[in-house]
Amino acid sequence: MNTNEIQELKMIVSYDDPLGPSNAENLIDSPNAGRRLFERQNEIYGSLLQRSGIIVGRRGSGKTAFLNQLKLSSDNSVAQLSAPLVFPEILQTITMLFKESHGFVEVIAELWDILIWSSVFLILLQGTRDARRRPIRDYANRLGFSEHSSSAEVMMKTLDRLADFAGQTGATYSSRLRLIAALKINGVSFDDAYTAAKDLIQSERRNGDQQILVLMDTLENYQLNREEAALAIKGLIRFLGRSGANRKYFQVRFALPSELYAVFRAESENPDKDLAGQTLLSWRAGDLWRVAAHRLFINLELYEASRKELLEKRFDINDRGGAIAVFGEFLPQTITNRLGRQEPTLAYILRHTQLLPRHLIQILNAILRHAMDGDGHIGQITNDMVLSGVWDSEQNICDGIEAAYKHKYPHFSDVCVNALPQLPKHCTEGDIHSVYNRHVSGVIKRLRDEGNDVSMDFHAFKTMLIETGVIGKKIDETEIFVESLYEYSRPGSLITSVDDKFCVHPLFSSLYPRPPSQPAPKLVYPYGIDP
Repeated sequence: MNTNEIQELKMIVSYDDPLGPSNAENLIDSPNAGRRLFERQNEIYGSLLQRSGIIVGRRGSGKTAFLNQLKLSSDNSVAQLSAPLVFPEILQTITMLFKESHGFVEVIAELWDILIWSSVFLILLQGTRDARRRPIRDYANRLGFSEHSSSAEVMMKTLDRLADFAGQTGATYSSRLRLIAALKINGVSFDDAYTAAKDLIQSERRNGDQQILVLMDTLENYQLNREEAALAIKGLIRFLGRSGANRKYFQVRFALPSELYAVFRAESENPDKDLAGQTLLSWRAGDLWRVAAHRLFINLELYEASRKELLEKRFDINDRGGAIAVFGEFLPQTITNRLGRQEPTLAYILRHTQLLPRHLIQILNAILRHAMDGDGHIGQITNDMVLSGVWDSEQNICDGIEAAYKHKYPHFSDVCVNALPQLPKHCTEGDIHSVYNRHVSGVIKRLRDEGNDVSMDFHAFKTMLIETGVIGKKIDETEIFVESLYEYSRPGSLITSVDDKFCVHPLFSSLYPRPPSQPAPKLVYPYGIDP
């Protein structure tokens, strides 16, 4: 590491976050640290380098980290679009411009095409000034942006022009031709810039220059339940589904929360085609430990270089087995859990996650904080440190899960507080139904009386518990534990029957405990935590 990297990393990898922040958004302003902390050997990253299209992953799965890494490591020119900045403006414009033609999804797709190409114009303006760029520069000047503008500014200028034109002329937009006509200003048009941009990109590619990469970050913090949002989503899906026509000019990576995937799929008129180009961010236990080991070695390089050198000779952390083994040097092999039972430490930690990098980093940061001295050295980690670290992290992890589903289940917390302490860790369909009748229906009535628009029958209640990973389906049992399959650990929905048995996830049974019972129920082991 050079001096700048060390200084930047020490601000990020510190006593508060010994393995660095669990949220990649905290690394956006620290590119050197972000580049170092990202573990590049995973298979998912390799597939993203090769494929254009949609990146689907749960909140905390690393979508932002992957986009940041693509931006930092790419030889391509990169246009990065902020969905929270751009989407509200797009929704307002769509409401105004297309209120008379809500069925014209193709026109909304054409609008997305124009908006994405406008961000590509911005990239091309940042190149050498020459005659080939003149039509693009003239168009930018007429519309009111320059090479110093942001992608969000360019999109908003485009939308403002469309809105102004419609307001002045009474025009309605029923085709790409109408959109293009509105973007002609004083003899200079979008089409002129568009033609020049395509010719320029093809010319530069023949000269060995790299392709343009367009990145759009996640929409997970934006509410998508409004009618105009649905229309915008339909158009965006259609644009992404047919983006092959643009592939020789630029590639698109669009990060989509899997918590909203059902919304997008429902809005698509041809989901098998529109959503075909997707990459799923799904993690295996061994790969999570590899990410954690990579970050652990960065900590040691900063604060205990000689210790890192010794461990590096013994363990290859690019291999899952080596990454898992290195934590055996820091963590006790087994721990006595809060129920007084002994179990493997790595399994105990992972069963209090939903197999997400963010969850594991949060827990390990909390454990390591208990073991670090004032100089940043990691001391012996005890049984109590492991228990405390998991305990300290559970509330934040559950809050993150609740936030990820806020758009669909705004009253998730109200329901869980009343329902989960009454639900056995190992339960049946009948148990869930009984809890709904006795403890949930009253909550729904109270929320309605308070003026909330809430509707939740038993089926919706059970679906909420399954989708959020509160309960899973029992698939195996030993003398010590019960193994349960949760929806987050597999693609698609978890289908259950009335005869299935269920298990409450350890995260939620810990946060919403039932009164102690004798004998204590067997431990719940979520499927997939075995490293």
